[in-house]
Amino acid sequence: SVIHLHDNSISVKEAVDEVVAKLKFGQFSTFKTLAQGSDTKMHVVVIFLAVLELYKQGFIDIELSEKLGDMNIALIADADRDIDVNADDWGEDAPSTTELKEEKV
Repeated sequence: SVIHLHDNSISVKEAVDEVVAKLKFGQFSTFKTLAQGSDTKMHVVVIFLAVLELYKQGFIDIELSEKLGDMNIALIADADRDIDVNADDWGEDAPSTTELKEEKV
């Protein structure tokens, strides 16, 4: 589960929208480019989760230039069709770790 990673500053759904907005059909962008402007490390993690979700649903192609190198990502499917990002899959409807700690007190 990724519940312990969740940061309320950006949801996976919002990150999916952010990533799709930065990609151009058939043109590769690096993950580093997609993550530019992220305020926190957690924001970068959520963008990575969004990339995984888009790949899982067949919207993007991912290539690695070298082992452990930067990911090259291209939009390969029509982003006008619905991208199904279920908050339950990412624990976004679950309480944050801060809320869980407060409940224990």
